[in-house]
Amino acid sequence: MDGQPERAMRAGVVVSFLLEGTSELLWKARMTVLPTEDDVCVRIVNEVETSYKVEAVRFEFLHPNVAEVIGYVDGVPQYGEYVASSLAEVGPVVVVSLA
Repeated sequence: MDGQPERAMRAGVVVSFLLEGTSELLWKARMTVLPTEDDVCVRIVNEVETSYKVEAVRFEFLHPNVAEVIGYVDGVPQYGEYVASSLAEVGPVVVVSLA
């Protein structure tokens, strides 16, 4: 068996959601279908719902962080200053504003 490409498609791709104007990373989510412009996305944090309007969907070259682990907090690795990998991947980015 040479793999199961349909299984990878069901898993989706990691989508980054950025706030319009500041480009602040709000959250990342694995999605199989990208939202389109003017869609409304809802983020739920601590039982509080916040609605965001999709302003743009674009694809960017993303460089993963390859910084070294400098310690652990509650078993979660903590990294030093961000170090961009020389390898990049194309990733979907959704720019949103508060609805």
